[in-house]
Order: sequence, then structure tokens, then C-alpha cells
Amino acid sequence: MAAKKRSSRISSSSSSSSSRQSEAFKPSSPDSVKSQTNRHRWLITIFFIVFLIISLLIYCQRYYYYTATTVVVDVEKPYVYQRGLVKVDSTYREVIDENLNVSENISRRHFGNPVLAYITPWNSKGYDLAKKFSSKITHLSPVWYELKNEGSKLVLHGRHNADRGWISDIRMKGNALILPRIVLEAIPLDLLKKKKLREKAINLIIMECKIRY
Repeated sequence: MAAKKRSSRISSSSSSSSSRQSEAFKPSSPDSVKSQTNRHRWLITIFFIVFLIISLLIYCQRYYYYTATTVVVDVEKPYVYQRGLVKVDSTYREVIDENLNVSENISRRHFGNPVLAYITPWNSKGYDLAKKFSSKITHLSPVWYELKNEGSKLVLHGRHNADRGWISDIRMKGNALILPRIVLEAIPLDLLKKKKLREKAINLIIMECKIRY
């Protein structure tokens, strides 16, 4: 009897395990396969939509940054307009930062009227800038001379400041006229009232210009 019970138990357990295996290896129904396929399609569609949205956001961000930082430069306008320096809300810091900057255009003129530039002997950089932009300047006025009273005489000082080499360089690079500035330290009233003294001052200036220029 015990042997029969054991055999019945073994047979029942083997039959249950075989039924489980048969259920495990049982092929899926068409409905379940269709639902899985639809689920995969939805996942692919959602992934594609998310990818498209992210791509559009990145493109819009880059395009906005490009348009915000890109400045259209009109080469026909003067240099200060090209760089956006002419505006109503300039700050003192911008003026200080741009103080030593000069235009990249050293030959083309945008201003048709005469241009006068003063050159001072205590600023050596002015000599170099005058040579660099000589084709854009029509008149250069170096501050070299002083007209003084010495007793009853008029004396023209500052001849040692006149730089003939610099004058030669200016004439080689452009057509600017050199008009030396003369500081009048003599008594103006004497020059206005006394004709001979006035003529003496004029002759001194003309003679110096003929010799130097």
C-alpha cells in the first residue's frame, strides 16, 4: 500500500510539472503578440517625438544665440559706426576703454571736409599716428614755436623742435599740408598797435616756413 501511495504521488507530481512546462512553452496567442507589437510601436513613437522636441529646442537656442551675438557690419559706414560706438547711452568706462584704440582704416576717408590735427612734441605717439593716418588728414599743425618779446625785439623760439625727418615722412605718405602752430607769448596789444612790430612778426613766421617747409 505504501508503495502504491508513493507511486501515485510521484506520478501526480510529474504530471503537474509536465503541465507547468507545457504551459511555459505554450505559444502566445495572436492577441498578446499584437498587444506587444503595439506597445513597441508606441515606445518608438514616443522616443522619436521626445528626440524631435529636444532637437528643436537645441536648434532654437543656438539660433537665438547666433542672431543675438551676430552684428551685421556695413563696411560703407565709418569705423565707429561699424563697432557700434556711436550711441546715446555711452558710459565713462567705454570711453576709457576705447581711448587708445584707433580705426583699422588708415587710407579711406569718410569726411569730405578739411581735417586739422595738432601734433605736440611732448606726445611722441602723436607723431606716429600722424604718419599712419596722413592720407586721411588734410592739415597738420605741429606745436613747435613760441613768439616772445625780448626787450624791444620779437624772437621766435622752438626752431629746435622742428623735425625735418618727420616732415619728409609725412610728405611721402600723403598730401597733408603742414601748418605750424605758433604760441603768441608776446604782448598782443603791441602787435596790434605797432605796424612795424606786426610786420616783423609776420616776416619771422614766413621766413621760418620757407626755410623749414
